Amino acid sequence: MTESNHRKAHQLVENALHALAKRPRFEARPVQNEMAQFVLRCAYNQSHGLVEAPTGVGKSLGALIPALAWAITEGKRVIIATYTNVLAEQYWQKDLPLAMELLGHAALDLKTELVMGKPRYACMEQAVNGEISQMPSTVQKIVQQWMGQAKMGIESEFSAYARRKHLPAGIARETWSRLHVPPICKQRLCSFYNNCFYFRTRRSASRAQVVVTNHSVILADMELRWVTQGASSLLDEYDLLVLDEAHDFLDATRSALEFTLDSKEIANVVRMAARLVNQIAESVAGPSTPPSFADQLHGAANDFSRIAQSLVLEMEASLMDLRRSTLITALPPEILEQPSARDRAVPDLMPIVQHTAERLQSEIAAFYKEVRKTLEQYKGQLPEKGFDEAKELFNQQGWWFKKFSGGLQQLVLPETGATWIECGRKEMERGAKTVPLEFSELLTEHLWDVCPVVAMSATLTIDDSFEFFQTQTGLTSAETCLLPPVFNYQQNAALYLPPPGTLPEPPPSARAPQAEIYYQRLAEELTRILKATRGRALVLFASRAEMEAVRERMPELPNIPILMQGSGGHSDLSDQFKQETHAVLFGLRSFWTGFDAPGETLSCVILARIPFEVPVEPAQVARGGLIESRGGDPFTAWTLPNAKQQIKQGSGRLLRRADDRGIICLLDARLHTKRYGPEIIQNMPSGILKFNDIKEAVKHTRL
Repeated sequence: MTESNHRKAHQLVENALHALAKRPRFEARPVQNEMAQFVLRCAYNQSHGLVEAPTGVGKSLGALIPALAWAITEGKRVIIATYTNVLAEQYWQKDLPLAMELLGHAALDLKTELVMGKPRYACMEQAVNGEISQMPSTVQKIVQQWMGQAKMGIESEFSAYARRKHLPAGIARETWSRLHVPPICKQRLCSFYNNCFYFRTRRSASRAQVVVTNHSVILADMELRWVTQGASSLLDEYDLLVLDEAHDFLDATRSALEFTLDSKEIANVVRMAARLVNQIAESVAGPSTPPSFADQLHGAANDFSRIAQSLVLEMEASLMDLRRSTLITALPPEILEQPSARDRAVPDLMPIVQHTAERLQSEIAAFYKEVRKTLEQYKGQLPEKGFDEAKELFNQQGWWFKKFSGGLQQLVLPETGATWIECGRKEMERGAKTVPLEFSELLTEHLWDVCPVVAMSATLTIDDSFEFFQTQTGLTSAETCLLPPVFNYQQNAALYLPPPGTLPEPPPSARAPQAEIYYQRLAEELTRILKATRGRALVLFASRAEMEAVRERMPELPNIPILMQGSGGHSDLSDQFKQETHAVLFGLRSFWTGFDAPGETLSCVILARIPFEVPVEPAQVARGGLIESRGGDPFTAWTLPNAKQQIKQGSGRLLRRADDRGIICLLDARLHTKRYGPEIIQNMPSGILKFNDIKEAVKHTRL
């Protein structure tokens, strides 16, 4: 780094933001400049940074412009990662091109790429030789036509093409499940490798200075480096990581590190084993190859398949008497010494899972040993080139089986984690699951210590502090930047809190004695609000049971259609809500965050209750036990902070543009009766005025 480069990057950022300010219909915002300078400073200081950028700041460009300026002037490599594929594609198609345009000539030679996980790309071999051949001829024709014109070969491209061809959504999803790149494949030994959508993208990404991706790819890259001890990587080396929607990164980490052992997962392992031996046999096929070679390989795979599936079926049969998901072990052992966890755990079931996991580890090792022995045994009788390919296939796919075996080990001895029996929705579904309870040390060692990271979100703080996020992620040494709200909440918004006594406190469950009265009163209060706002509302619930119970008790409202999550696809409901100005949408967790409906159609956000996590799931029970074992209170240390953050996310659906107006309604009676009520209200947007009369709130916001 040189001082002249720093000055040059600073000037590039200033010029780009100045060019942005001159664009039509753009309102210059000093906070965006403040954010951009903070990101640039983190990049040059090689320090971690945390940014809370409220809606309207323009955080995508506030991070992209300085990150790109730094990459240009220093010749460095930047990864931009957001939560979902949809958001990653938005970055790729909209935000990144605009940032490069604003940077002008300096960005002309900047190489960029979009990278997603394997299942998001179509596999050419699957299209030609795979299960697509079992689909109807009309579907096969659509696939072939699309493959011939696809640019990136990704799922969203195929979905759009399938819709244009009027392929039913269910058939399109089934087609993609057979078309996408499998978890392990031949890689460079595949005849389609040079034109493969996925590996073509990977090669392009390795040469790119700026790569856009999602959280799951970042975590998959971390895990691959970890399993292979740095020998393999999805993203190669990079110098700066920008994490958008960082509040969701812990959920993404939890999903990535969760391991499941059940019939479905074993069927997948068996398929991978069969795929491996088939590919090895095909690589050496020829007139001089002894038939016994393939027979021996397939025999090993068949033996493994028979024993593995038998072991899991035996485990599931032993667990059929369970009627709910049950914790069976947790580490450190102090967790199960806490009454809240001890009373919900059945350690006597652990030997069943341990026996299955250890036997499976042995069978995987035996299978891999048999394949290696067969290769060495027939080495002199196989074509030299074919043998080299077979050996490479064997070596390159070993990490996948090693990873699965590691998951089995985690199941038996979870490091600061929990293992439980999961009872699925279907009567016969049983499986063993495990997940770490903490991620800070793991993320620090395998991700944060790799390079500087800038994590940003509109909801990263709780009580105006980054402490909860820092503690959970391990980013305790990061610099912080808490930006003020951009929108005028004092003038354009109102917070409605029903007067004390309007509603009873929410019942603990739908079966509680007071539930019937609560649902009826809540429906009556919602009816009053929706009449006053003439619909135009997003109503957010914490559970499906409550949402459905309240909907049943709602009267018909003239000219106010009520849509409900579950009655249609997420995107279809979203579109319908945005198109029908006076519609009301009843939604669950997926509508609390990431849902964007600017304008009059969303003039009221109603939160039916404080979304407290009810510790009924085994992992939640174990987490509570872990906190208690350290002298903490699970409610204040975990449940309350998460509820505050989720309320911030839900409330953030209201004002999406500077000219938006509307009301946030918090209907939980506990805001008046519990000590934490003022704390939750404190996390509402700064300056927002409180009302206990919905008509006065409507009058204030000029709805």
